[in-house]
Amino acid sequence: MSSPPKDAIKRAQELRREIDHHNYLYHVEARPKISDREYDRLMQELIELERQHPALITADSPTQRVGGDVQTELKPVRHTIPMMSIENTYSEEEVRAFDERVRRALDGAKPAYVLEPKIDGASVSLRYENGELKQAATRGRGNVGDDITVNARTITSVPHSLRKDAAEKPPPAILEVRGEVYMDNEHFQRVNKELEAEGEEPYANPRNLASGTLRRLDPKIVSKRRLRFLAHGLGQVDPLVAETYSRFVELLRAWGIPLMPLSSRSKAASLAASTAMATGFPIGESSAMTNRGSAGT
Repeated sequence: MSSPPKDAIKRAQELRREIDHHNYLYHVEARPKISDREYDRLMQELIELERQHPALITADSPTQRVGGDVQTELKPVRHTIPMMSIENTYSEEEVRAFDERVRRALDGAKPAYVLEPKIDGASVSLRYENGELKQAATRGRGNVGDDITVNARTITSVPHSLRKDAAEKPPPAILEVRGEVYMDNEHFQRVNKELEAEGEEPYANPRNLASGTLRRLDPKIVSKRRLRFLAHGLGQVDPLVAETYSRFVELLRAWGIPLMPLSSRSKAASLAASTAMATGFPIGESSAMTNRGSAGT
């Protein structure tokens, strides 16, 4: 295979940087600067460049999100740290009881809580090594899930590489980010109509559709269904670069991980409960404290 011209190499690098930047603005900061049409034009230019010069194609190119070959199976993955289920409550008294249990476990120390709405999707864990996405897995039974790395790479809000120079600290050597893969209502309605037109049974709700899509063996189908990802917690982190979850939230955003824009911090369980009640969301209680509460700031 012949080497591409220098101007083609330079332009491909420029396009990748520009597309990645606009993905960050859209999915992390929620402030897109270009229209969908302009974004599609950049992507088409890169696709055409890589078609003319296949040597330009890299594993982390935005064009590779369209999906590769059909998989024969989803292999099992054992989580380094189990992915615990999240309980919920609509009772302020139960939140206070939860706070008391946390304080006892912390020998009386006063914890602070990070509150954020939970998207009702499929729970996944993204594992980054030295800032590069190495593995994605479903929660499964908590200890063992399914390897969905190929499918996760098709989701535009899942960064293939973290922004290593964008924060005060670079990403740790090992970073497991946990969150939800979901589908918004517009795409849920669209996919269900397509399924019905093909004579297939539609899905009952977006959560079931997102979960079923993630486990498809053909990544091209996953790419077409426009799934999204939002983080809400951590798994294995080595070395630990922050002492509190609220500090991790700042770092995760800077590294390019999409998180809920509606998040707040509270030192009082009663305030946490009233804030959650005011939003209309049930209050999440997690067996793994990294998911919803953190001691300190």
